Amino acid sequence: MLREEKGSALLLVVFMILLFAMLGVAVLGASLGGAQRSQRSEDNVQSLHLAEKAVNEAIASIYTEFDGEAFDPRQNKLSDHLDLFIQTYNEKRNENMDPSDLQVADSELDAAKRPIYRVDKLTRSGTNTKTENGLRFDEYQITVSAEATVNGARRKLKQDVVLDTFPDFLKYAAGSEGDVILNGSPYIAGALYAGDELLIDDYAPYIYKGVSHTAASQYPFLNGSKHLISRNVLKYKENNMYKSLLKPDTPLLEKFNAIGSDIVIEEKKKFVSINVEQSFIDKLVLSSPSLSSHYNTLLLAAKSSGQELRSLLASGSYASSFAGRLGPPVEPQPSDGSDADTIRYNSELQELEQKLTGLTQSTLISGTVTLGDTLREISFNPGSKARGDWLIINGDLIVEDAADPARINANILVTGDIVLRGKINIDATIFSLGNTEVMDASIRGLADKQMVLISKGEINIYRVDSFEPLGGNEKSLDAFFYTDGRAELYGVGSTFQLSGGFFARMQLTINAVQGDTKPDPTGSTLQFDNQSSSMASAQTNSRFQIQYNPKVFSDQNVGLPRVNKIRVTTGKKWLE
Repeated sequence: MLREEKGSALLLVVFMILLFAMLGVAVLGASLGGAQRSQRSEDNVQSLHLAEKAVNEAIASIYTEFDGEAFDPRQNKLSDHLDLFIQTYNEKRNENMDPSDLQVADSELDAAKRPIYRVDKLTRSGTNTKTENGLRFDEYQITVSAEATVNGARRKLKQDVVLDTFPDFLKYAAGSEGDVILNGSPYIAGALYAGDELLIDDYAPYIYKGVSHTAASQYPFLNGSKHLISRNVLKYKENNMYKSLLKPDTPLLEKFNAIGSDIVIEEKKKFVSINVEQSFIDKLVLSSPSLSSHYNTLLLAAKSSGQELRSLLASGSYASSFAGRLGPPVEPQPSDGSDADTIRYNSELQELEQKLTGLTQSTLISGTVTLGDTLREISFNPGSKARGDWLIINGDLIVEDAADPARINANILVTGDIVLRGKINIDATIFSLGNTEVMDASIRGLADKQMVLISKGEINIYRVDSFEPLGGNEKSLDAFFYTDGRAELYGVGSTFQLSGGFFARMQLTINAVQGDTKPDPTGSTLQFDNQSSSMASAQTNSRFQIQYNPKVFSDQNVGLPRVNKIRVTTGKKWLE
């Protein structure tokens, strides 16, 4: 009996030894496997970082070569310069294809196992080319490819880089080269630029029945990837005084809706500005190349006053340089107009309407053009607009409120003022040397496009129908606005919905609240809904909303102004 118990105990001991041995082997195997996986993971991360380092080095070379460099579209040397740069860079890369010549990262590994990285190549991956009278305007896209290897772990990374000659204001939902003042709770989806100070307040001023008031709201809601200011100055208003928010001892409090977390400081000199008068004359000369010998005279006249330029273009020698010339008919006075005069006027008006709806070449029209119930459309044939033809209005452009929407499918130069009312369907870039007034207008893009309106003078946007409830977009604006002056916009009693952007060179002020607005029982002031601190709520309830539309570069390419500097920006990055 005792021997049997000893035998059983021996078997149990052997079994336990075997079991623990198996567990030990399993634990050891798991540990070794985990270590190997950790090492592989570390190698993958290191190789990715090295590939990113190579990409950044290549992009730095591109920035050094091109960013901020002078550019003359008339000489069209950017394409050749870019091709030569890519060729030279890739040739140097090919010379270093021997592993012994590759860049080696710091490492304690044997030389045969030390991590290596390199720029694989630069390629021109896309060119958006448009032509205006034989002059090419390009937006180039370069793809940088780089790879890195660490202990056999290889990673290949790519990133796009874009070179263009567009002014910077088109890249922002809102901004100014001066101060940007945001009072109350506008909702801005897109990047914002402030050349001097960005000033925010949770109170929105407004004027009601000629008396100034303020409405308590929230701080602004900025929903964009980054917001640039050229100085380290972001201030908030408290107790009627502005205080700095970017001081190290100032926390980014929740009440500021994390505005400071997306702020990027950039030197103001890097901002690529637009010269409205020069851009206007550039387009004018491109529409009639024979005017090129008078470029300086035209530019001086544009800078002096719109009236001086109008006088020049009205003279025979300048007007005759345009292949297409039109003049609005003169309406007979009711007191002395005969039936024959009325018949003649109506006939000339009908003829003008036919010509304006099928323009085939750059055309000068002398006098004010009014679209309404009689004249309803201005359109170029598709080929003419794409070629870079312009309608030059040597006077004012007025769009009246009419039964049917006005239709504009043309790029237009206006030497005078612009007045826009009512419903307008539009695909156009418009320059004005005067002031612009947008009153109760609904501006919708033709074929999902938009209007770009660049005004030397002020841009005033009014809403007569105040206290409209939220939710409708009857009077939304598919447009980019630029003014050389100051601008103050309101979304307090009225609503303001913009798909595009608004930029004022000198100063931009935006005043806004949330929710519905109505007069209080006394009729002396306004009362407002509760003001939410939620970004999601502001997206639907703010009475002032801007949604940036990046399609403007492709939709309006031919008509957009060009600048004399090359701008380099980085695009998407991905693993291959």
